[in-house]
Amino acid sequence: MIEKRPECLFLVEGYMDVIGLHQHGIKNAIASSGTAFTPEQLRKILSYTNKIYVVFDGDEAGQKASWRAVENALPLLREDIKINFIFLKPGDDPDSFIKEKGKEAFLKLADESTSFSDYFLKTLKKHDDLSTIEGRSLVAQFAVPLIDKIANPTLKEAYISEISHICDLDFRKLLDGATNIVQDLSKAEEVIKKIPTSVIRKSVMGVFTALIQYPVLANERNFDSIKKDSKFMFLHNVRDFYKANPQAAPSIMFEQIENEKIKNLFGEALVSEIKLSEENAKKMLYDCIDLISKSEKDRQETLKEKYNMQEITSAEKRELQQIILKKDVISEEDQILLKKLSSK
Repeated sequence: MIEKRPECLFLVEGYMDVIGLHQHGIKNAIASSGTAFTPEQLRKILSYTNKIYVVFDGDEAGQKASWRAVENALPLLREDIKINFIFLKPGDDPDSFIKEKGKEAFLKLADESTSFSDYFLKTLKKHDDLSTIEGRSLVAQFAVPLIDKIANPTLKEAYISEISHICDLDFRKLLDGATNIVQDLSKAEEVIKKIPTSVIRKSVMGVFTALIQYPVLANERNFDSIKKDSKFMFLHNVRDFYKANPQAAPSIMFEQIENEKIKNLFGEALVSEIKLSEENAKKMLYDCIDLISKSEKDRQETLKEKYNMQEITSAEKRELQQIILKKDVISEEDQILLKKLSSK
């Protein structure tokens, strides 16, 4: 067993690496069980320590796995999280290295390891020829979906600035432009993107946090205030899972969430260090659901106001129509509005 809060952890590929390191005095090593390192594994690791050394095998598969670790870590980056990479020579693995050269040599590798940002930017620079306009453009395009994953605003700004310098262009404009042209989103993705403030996002996380810590809260009736046709229907799905599986590990629920943005929110709630009493969790659940429910009602009123002011777009007209049509009972006023919305 590792201690509850070790100073750092060494992430290796297999259990034989863990055993080999442990036999030589490195007792804070864990295995990813192959190169298929997942965001969920990283979230679990971060619940133990904020300092991680990634040391995969020196072969091509190990190199690819190191880069996948970068991609999976981007949404979770914070200033207090330190992820460093140890790159072994081809043919080496942690077990064989420490058997041949010993504990001190292995720890020296940690001292000389590559930081997350250095590895990321070095890989970026190798993607194409930075001496040409075409090469710099390709590097910037390669970076767009990666930087878009970063949730931490300060770190995101730092990476945008650095890549702008590397590629000699305004990377922020490229990033914003790429975000704006993405239109083929699922219903759940639209929910997250249309949320006007961080308050709603935090409310969704609050619901997740309450259910993760106290699954019994899935039986609370206030979930009924979120209608079955709501854009927040995914909260019902999570509630239903916990009602049916109150003893299930949160990681099982996590793996069942297909939408990446909602999955990230659930993951953030999963590694949250906030510990609540059941009473406080219940109060938070009620407050968060009330706020979410109110936001949906406000959306309808906002669209109606825009229609009355003749400022509503075609897309917003369709959205307002769908909101009205999904009601259990359509009032006479809404029926008249539907006819108006349908007319040219």
